[in-house]
Amino acid sequence: MDNQHLITMANQIGQFFETNGANGQRDAAEHIQKFWAPSMREAMAQLLPTEQARDLTPFMRTALTNMEK
Repeated sequence: MDNQHLITMANQIGQFFETNGANGQRDAAEHIQKFWAPSMREAMAQLLPTEQARDLTPFMRTALTNMEK
C-alpha cells in the first residue's frame, strides 16, 4: 500500500476519534490495531521516524507513537 495513502487513512481515523477527548488517541490506536492488517501497521511503524510522516497530524503521530506493538 502506498505510504501517502496510509497517512491519509490514519489522519481520517484521527479526525473521527479526536472528538473523544482524553481517550481519543487511545481509541484511534485501538482502531488501527483491530482493523489494519499487520503489514499496514508495520509499514506505518517504519514510516513514523521518517520525513515521509510529516503529513501525519500531531494527534495521530502521538497516537501511533504510543500504540502498543
